This record gives sequence, C-alpha cells and structure tokens, in this order.
Amino acid sequence: TVKATNALGSSAESAPSAPITINPNVMANGGFEAGLANWSSPVRATASTVSAHSGTGSVLLKGDTVSSGAYLEQTVTVPSTGTPTVSYWTDYRQASSSASIRVEIYPASGSTMLGATPYATLAANGGWKQTTADLSAYKGQTIRLRMSASVYYANALYLDDIVLR
Repeated sequence: TVKATNALGSSAESAPSAPITINPNVMANGGFEAGLANWSSPVRATASTVSAHSGTGSVLLKGDTVSSGAYLEQTVTVPSTGTPTVSYWTDYRQASSSASIRVEIYPASGSTMLGATPYATLAANGGWKQTTADLSAYKGQTIRLRMSASVYYANALYLDDIVLR
C-alpha cells in the first residue's frame, strides 16, 4: 500500500497491489564457475578462465575449420509464469571476421529441433555483449536448451552468464 503526505495533508492509503514475482534462474552453472558441470554434449566447447563476463569462468566455443559449429546444451524446465526469457553474454576476441550464436530448442528427449532464435552476429573485438530472447512459446515445458555458435577458423568466442527465468 502507498500513502502520500505533503504540506497540504495526507492521501488515503491505496489498495494493496499484487505481489511481483520474479522467476528464479533455472539454468544450473550458467556462469561456468564449475567448468562444464551440468552441461552436456559439448562440441568444440571447453571451460575457460581466460575471459569471463562475471566471476572467473566462461566457456570457449572454438572453430577448427573454415566454418565450424560449436555447441553445448542443458535440459531445463522453462518457467510457466510470467514471460520466460533466456539471456547470455558473449565476447568474440578476434581481429577480423565475425561469429554468430543462437539458442536452439529441442525436446528433452528427441532430435527434432522445436525452434531457434535468430542468429546474433558478433563483431570482432566487440567486447562483452548481452543477448536476450523470449521463450514464452515453451512455458512449462522441459526442453534441451542448446547454445549453438558458428565460429570461423580457429577463432574464439566466449560465452558466460546464461540465465533462464
């Protein structure tokens, strides 16, 4: 409730407002402080302490050919309340070229992709950049959330602070 008071007097108390609920982060080890614990199926993805958005850990997604896919995934249940979003931070540390990354959604068991966010293109040496995507279409569902990147040659893309709430 709110009650305003000034030199002219006081207002009546307002009616109580509905509580604001913020979903907790459902990603386990999204900051990679415990290496790749809780993450599965890493392809050209390794734990790193070279660059981190926060804390000391991140994951390095690295290409090894002209254009390589690199990814890792985690099975999570998308919150069923509010507007669930996933956000993550990337740092592409190269002098030239670019990389791209997106979130891919798969069923908890199965290999047919249910959907994906558009690729976020990352400029060379652009510093840490945050990307956020709406996952409302998957409310209440248990999914495999895959962070999938296209990284050129032997370039390095760091990923950190993945939050799903």
